[in-house]
Amino acid sequence: MRKIYTLICTLLVVMLFTHVPVWAQDLTASSNAPTLFLDDTDVGEQTWEVTADLACNECFEVYNGSSTFIIENGTASNLLFLDAANHIGINTNVPAYTVDAIGDRIRLRNNTSGAARTVSLRTDGAAVDLQSDNAHLIIHSGGGYDVSLNPFSSASNVGVGTAAPAKKLHVYGSDSANLSLSNILARIENTTGTMGSRHMLQLVNRGNPLLWFHNTQNDIRWSMNPIDTSFVFSRGGSGGYEMQLYSNGNLTIRGTLTQNSDRNTKKNIEAVNPVKVLEKVVELPISSWQFKQDTEKSRHLGPMAQDFYAAFGLGRDEKGIAPGDMSGVALAAIKGLYAAGKDKDAKIAHLEEQLKIQQEQIVKLSALEHVVATLVEQLNTQGTIKVSFETNPVVNN
Repeated sequence: MRKIYTLICTLLVVMLFTHVPVWAQDLTASSNAPTLFLDDTDVGEQTWEVTADLACNECFEVYNGSSTFIIENGTASNLLFLDAANHIGINTNVPAYTVDAIGDRIRLRNNTSGAARTVSLRTDGAAVDLQSDNAHLIIHSGGGYDVSLNPFSSASNVGVGTAAPAKKLHVYGSDSANLSLSNILARIENTTGTMGSRHMLQLVNRGNPLLWFHNTQNDIRWSMNPIDTSFVFSRGGSGGYEMQLYSNGNLTIRGTLTQNSDRNTKKNIEAVNPVKVLEKVVELPISSWQFKQDTEKSRHLGPMAQDFYAAFGLGRDEKGIAPGDMSGVALAAIKGLYAAGKDKDAKIAHLEEQLKIQQEQIVKLSALEHVVATLVEQLNTQGTIKVSFETNPVVNN
């Protein structure tokens, strides 16, 4: 073994003298550690030692104040190999690339005090593993260049939080916290300092792209997607669209529209005069019309939003009418109409009562007329006084 080390040292001297001729040397043979001393007599006085040292398990050591390069005795064949193509092989003498290593792990370690970090490239598990044990792992490409994952395989998937991704991008989490912002599985964020609308997510497909929502607790699925010139929301298995929004602004729902009208959500509640509302409704223009952008030319009936807003001041502006406001005005007008009807009913009842009294008086007058006529007849019969009923009655003696 010692003869081999001595031979290596001698060959190293020849190589060094061939490439670096201006050196002084001092070769000292020792029974325990044959050493080659390489001294630079120029400024700085750098000294190197090449030693076959028995103290470190018969290792081969290159030394300059601290061990710079060590090969221990008993290492495997082809531990370090450099071929004519400048390929470096580790545990192989046929390196196919610039660096070609055979083994189960390569580790890069930073021993900076207080900031130790390691990253390992592992092949000892079920997959190739790029692992960081004590720091964030960042894959970065500077200078505006892209970072691509599986760009050459249409059959490969990318997993985040899972080693067995089932889709092209599979983000997996198992945190039990409910509705916690700190446990969001995916986040898309733009950190630009200026305020403005930005495209944050794009779904591209030659056809209608769908976005699915799946509750695995009860297997309820919802989807949202464009259909031709409309946008639809549908529940899986329902056989139709629960809501469909058309490009002209029309909205069709499959069930009932229920607007919030909870008293607990309202403030500044004021009573209205139904009769005054009715008067405004009477004066409100009502027209039949169709929307300009409606290619189906469907006709509609109702007031203009500007007229409605001018009359009642309801809604956020004069460009639209909320269904709840329209219903409220209609109900108030109905109450006003009912109140007006009740007032007329009272007047009619009063007139009927007056008529009844007059009719009763007429009956009494008729009865009195009959009595008077009887008395006149009796007086005329006795011949004492002759009485006749005329417009201007006359009594003859």
